[in-house]
Amino acid sequence: MSTTEVQLSERLPMLSSTEEVIHSNPVAPIPIVTETTTVVKKHVDPNIIPEDNNKFIQVIRPLLVELIGTALFVLIGLWGACSEGGVIAAALSFGLALMVLAASFGHISGVHFNPSVTIGVLIAGEMQAVMAILYVVMQLLGGIAAAGLLRLLLASRSFNKCQGGATFLKVYDAYNKTNSSGQIQYVVEDYVRVWQGILIEAIVTFVLVTVILMVALDTKSKTGLAPVLIGFTLAVNILAIGAYTGGSLNPARSLGPAIFSEVWKHHYVYWIGPIVGAIVAGFLYRTVWAHYDRRGRRTMSKSDIRKRQRTTSGNSDSDSDSDSSRSKNIFTDGYDENYRGDANDRAWLKTLSEREREAELLKRHEQREIIKRREEINKRLKSKAEESGIKSEEEGEIDDQDDDSDNDKSNKTSIRKSNLYDNDIYAEDDDDDDFPSSTNRRKQINATKQKETEHSKSLQLLVEGRKKKQDERIKKTSIKPEDASSSDEDNPDKSSKKNEKDEKWKVTDVYQTSSEDDDDDDDDGRDNRRARSRSPDDRTLDSRDHDSKRKRCTPITTKDQLKSMILSRFRMEKWCHSPFFSDVAKGSFVRINIGQNNGEPVYRVCEISDVVETGKIYNLGSTRTNKGLRLKHGNNERVFRLEYVSNNEISDNEFQRWREAMIRQGISLPTLDDIDKKMKEIEKCKHYVLSNNDITKIVQEKKRFRKAPTNYAMSKNDLLKEIEMAKDENDIEREGELRKQLTEMEERASELDRKRSENISVMA
Repeated sequence: MSTTEVQLSERLPMLSSTEEVIHSNPVAPIPIVTETTTVVKKHVDPNIIPEDNNKFIQVIRPLLVELIGTALFVLIGLWGACSEGGVIAAALSFGLALMVLAASFGHISGVHFNPSVTIGVLIAGEMQAVMAILYVVMQLLGGIAAAGLLRLLLASRSFNKCQGGATFLKVYDAYNKTNSSGQIQYVVEDYVRVWQGILIEAIVTFVLVTVILMVALDTKSKTGLAPVLIGFTLAVNILAIGAYTGGSLNPARSLGPAIFSEVWKHHYVYWIGPIVGAIVAGFLYRTVWAHYDRRGRRTMSKSDIRKRQRTTSGNSDSDSDSDSSRSKNIFTDGYDENYRGDANDRAWLKTLSEREREAELLKRHEQREIIKRREEINKRLKSKAEESGIKSEEEGEIDDQDDDSDNDKSNKTSIRKSNLYDNDIYAEDDDDDDFPSSTNRRKQINATKQKETEHSKSLQLLVEGRKKKQDERIKKTSIKPEDASSSDEDNPDKSSKKNEKDEKWKVTDVYQTSSEDDDDDDDDGRDNRRARSRSPDDRTLDSRDHDSKRKRCTPITTKDQLKSMILSRFRMEKWCHSPFFSDVAKGSFVRINIGQNNGEPVYRVCEISDVVETGKIYNLGSTRTNKGLRLKHGNNERVFRLEYVSNNEISDNEFQRWREAMIRQGISLPTLDDIDKKMKEIEKCKHYVLSNNDITKIVQEKKRFRKAPTNYAMSKNDLLKEIEMAKDENDIEREGELRKQLTEMEERASELDRKRSENISVMA
């Protein structure tokens, strides 16, 4: 997203992050859903050390880079300083060496190569103290090793002439001066004093460390050109002060040459000045230059993470775009509810592109779901083990009508127990380690099966008894027995059909209470006739009408209900050229990226009101388009390109923010009926079969958005042929259009040639 778009998005009311409204949320009925869960088991090779616990990657490798890199950096710079080029050669050698090494090893250690830089980063809160001390030790050793190599590789005369590249103050200046009488005098004057040298070194080191912090660490101004900018800054600083102090800016660069050339005069200047400048730069970065979420922040160690895992519980109500109120819930996987870890993890996520960040967060989400599933399985297995030890109650014999009420109670008890085992979808899972031993478990399973067999037998006996009683009631309350018998004798087919109908029972006819058994037979007969007067089809239609009315009147209350109406960027990439895209998009919802707040991406839940064409053709995954979405968030409306649509699920805070905005502005929420319709519409689009017309339109639209023809020569040849044909047909208008296309193609080709030539010249 461009800077202009971010500024425009921040002016919209829909972006306000200060409005907080609390509404009472109606509690929707919880539907009972039978879910089949697949447990994914992750096998880990014990011989492979995870990267988070790998001491070599975390500690040893960065220290080796600082040691070897500092030695190479100082050695190359000292070679330049001892050459005939003087200050210019030294500046270019140090600057270009740092540029190349930073681009090569910056991802491993940060490429400090300078104790003052390490101190500045430590003061800025971007590094741990222990690691900073180790960095400084490695840098000093690298500087000493570089000076020793220079002494070994240079001849004694050359080494002594440049004093091993040592830095010292030019405290006086001697020159010839012609006085008023025309005589030439040899004059010696003060040039640079000690306090001036310290101040000069402090100022240029302050500039260098500030540039490093801003272009390499700050999330807003960080850039991929950081190695170039840092190397250029170092070269400019050495050029500026080389004639006065030698341009050190680095205690490690001055220590090694001082040891081997034994030039210790004013050596303390090159420690005090750079360190003071670095401290000031780090302090200002932490308190002034850095944006809010980096002020006062410290790097979390593993012990801090473990403490937070032990002490933190509950859910956070903080908004997703407010970093100051970020949730501090740490789950068992080490991440918070937004799938982000400590400061190092957040800094690493910010270095990724939007697509890479979403892919990483999606992977963490899937891993957390697997962990939750495992915990749920363990809980169910434990509850199953506890329930299996409960002894069932004894059932009595079903001999006479006086025992019906007791049988009903025992039947309900048996049904509840059988449902307990039937509904436990993890009851037969033998792979979990938390379950009791296999022998005990087999005994429990056999006992359970035996109980279920007894329950089923008692249930069957009860049903048969109910059928007999119901037959007697029907015979008593039926129309005249003579008519019935005569009609049965005349029409045996009807009689058989009637018996078949009588054998169909409702649940209420079988499971009646004891009080209903004692009612008058005539009343029961009238109730049964009234119940049979309504056919099953009528009852089904009534229930469907009731469900549809309820769905039309019930608004959504959870994000899971809205999830089925959300379109992702992946789906839009597939459907954006399809003929049905505009229809299916209207009324759907998206999670849109509207900009950044304190370096964090900000998302909103919006409804698609229309699909429009924008003035810009842009890349959308593997295709190109100019389509945009007119989105609504409450009463606010704005057009966004499809590339800003997120692939991740909406968060609870984003859903609640959208819901409160709708309620506050008096806009009705989508209902369950709207969700069903949109789900059917999306499912229909998934199985849509393209016709020849549709395919032709899609190909033409893709061709219209193509950056350039795949083959310039063939396209140009085709245009020339069409121009000749238009000339022969004397179609002047057509000829003009074709010539215009030919001119645009040639301009595009010349522009590409020019860019290609520039790239080649830069490489040369």
